[in-house]
Amino acid sequence: MKTIPVVRAALGGLSGRRMQAIVISLVVLLSTAAATLGLGLVADSSAPFDHAFAAHHGADVTATVAGVSPAQLAAATHVAGVTASDGPFPESTVSVTAQVTPSIHISDGKAATGTPITVHQPLTLVGRASPSGPVDDLALTSGHWPTGPGQIVLSSAAGLDLGVGSQLTVTGVAGSPKLTVVGIATSVTGTAQGWVAPSEIAALEQAGAPAAAQMLYDFSAAGTTSAVNKDVSAITAALLRAGRMSAVQAIATGRAPRPGHGYGALRLLGRGPLGRLLPRPVTIGLAGPFARPARALVTLAAIACGVTAVIFGSGLSSSLDRVQADLSRTASEQVQVFLAGHDGPVIINGQTSAKLSVAQQESAVQAALKAQPGTQHYVAESDGQVSVPGLPGQLSLTGFGGDASWTGYAMIAGHWYSGPGQVDVNTAFLNDTGTKVGEQYTLASGGQHVTVQITGEVFDPAGGMPEMIGATSTLSAVDPGLSPHYLLELAPGTNVGSYVNTLGHTLGAGYEVSVNHGGGAELPAVVGLVATLTLVIAVVAGLGVLNTVVLQTRERVHDLGVFKAVGMTPRQTITMVISTVTGIGLAAGAIAIPAGVTLHQYVLPVMGHAVQTNLPPAVLNVYHAPELALLALSGLVIAVAGGLAPASWAARTRTAFTLRTE
Repeated sequence: MKTIPVVRAALGGLSGRRMQAIVISLVVLLSTAAATLGLGLVADSSAPFDHAFAAHHGADVTATVAGVSPAQLAAATHVAGVTASDGPFPESTVSVTAQVTPSIHISDGKAATGTPITVHQPLTLVGRASPSGPVDDLALTSGHWPTGPGQIVLSSAAGLDLGVGSQLTVTGVAGSPKLTVVGIATSVTGTAQGWVAPSEIAALEQAGAPAAAQMLYDFSAAGTTSAVNKDVSAITAALLRAGRMSAVQAIATGRAPRPGHGYGALRLLGRGPLGRLLPRPVTIGLAGPFARPARALVTLAAIACGVTAVIFGSGLSSSLDRVQADLSRTASEQVQVFLAGHDGPVIINGQTSAKLSVAQQESAVQAALKAQPGTQHYVAESDGQVSVPGLPGQLSLTGFGGDASWTGYAMIAGHWYSGPGQVDVNTAFLNDTGTKVGEQYTLASGGQHVTVQITGEVFDPAGGMPEMIGATSTLSAVDPGLSPHYLLELAPGTNVGSYVNTLGHTLGAGYEVSVNHGGGAELPAVVGLVATLTLVIAVVAGLGVLNTVVLQTRERVHDLGVFKAVGMTPRQTITMVISTVTGIGLAAGAIAIPAGVTLHQYVLPVMGHAVQTNLPPAVLNVYHAPELALLALSGLVIAVAGGLAPASWAARTRTAFTLRTE
């Protein structure tokens, strides 16, 4: 049973310099973690909440105009820079009274109901037929939209603590009409304090008050006050040219997105085919990385490194498992039988003791193998070493006394020898002699020589020693004293333990019958180490994602409050935050596939060359498309795992707290 040279060389290097190996490992690990986290801190702050304003198509400018016809207003919507508009909606400011019952919080934390009080307050009302529209898409948090006269939907920011079913009395108007609250809604841009049916506005206006209308505009560039003022001036000029405008009040929203920071991506995702297929929180999250490309690239790099490590580690483990199988050949050479040696004392069938020649021992073994049920293949293998001129050390010879193509040697190049005068050699032999597969080589030793044809290159490092494999009849010309033993392959379904016990009893004392257990526990230990390091790198990548999402969530907490104020639920908040990194995780997985495979294809040959061997194709070609697809999804797992904690925090944060935070 042969040892594993690759593992022996690696473990020897580690055991000789344990302290250096430990220090270097810790430095590399901590450096990777520090670099990933540091790059996340250096990158500009970014978050999906930069687009809270655009999520509900908020208005960059809310204009109240009077004395302008609908045709004149329509002409102003075609001004350069206007990307969307809505209106005109009839608007009026009215005074209302209402009975409000305040809630009183006492010292023990309990709540008590106070005495109802009458509240007098002016309200800006707008007549809209529905809450939706191309600009300022209102969110109904309770109730329904007005379906007739005498109904009103209050803004959640109106300042009146009234619920659905409450009543308002409009003062200063003939008849003091009453309005019943049928719903509560939120406007991300605060365009009104309440909404009624368009036909209701005329009945609520004071006599002689000029008719006013509300127009809502979105601009292509609204990131600065000067840019908004420029657009407002263009609209004002268009209206003055078309007719007469008595008043224009422009309010540039403080949370308007800056140009070039993902606004277009959010619009595309929200209004394109994906916007119809995916929930709104998902499209908002997917657009988030476009707001801060630098931070997105840092997160992408962190996840890509983690997935590359996963893909490389998986491939390396598969390759090392294949190396173990190719070198031990346990799948084909399941049982070995060793003779007593030249003229050794043996007992045949447990009956007689005599000194038998090697030939007699071989005959006894062959007879027992032929009679033993479960024997599928067997062949005599003879091993020896000779000194050959031109080689720095000895040459290892392995001769087979029959067909040995089933023994499981992995071929790197060429084919298995098929007749006398043909041999297979390992990589060390080709390197030391300068020969190639297909060439002839004259083997000379002890005054004997034979010319052989090199038909193939086998995978057998042999500790860096050159090796030649061929028929015993070919190699015995230079080493007639090769010592044989037998290799056995059992028929499928044969119990190996029972077979070995029965054969050992049949042959009797003097023969050694053993099971080929492979190369020991060294290589599984290396595979375990690779898996551990892969997991550590993946964890570091997840920490990088965690760092990024924590920063962007806390830095943009005010925008989070805006989303919650317009009705976003905790589950939708978690979905939105995690969606900001899921797209990056999937992209990182796609990038990591070629990176991981390329790294594997580079590192494995380097490892082989360190022990003077090339590698067979089966050791390198371990990846398959379905496996790679699953491994690439580890990028999504890393992204979700890293973003889950800050997403949960964002979902638990109170709306009032977030809206007070900058």
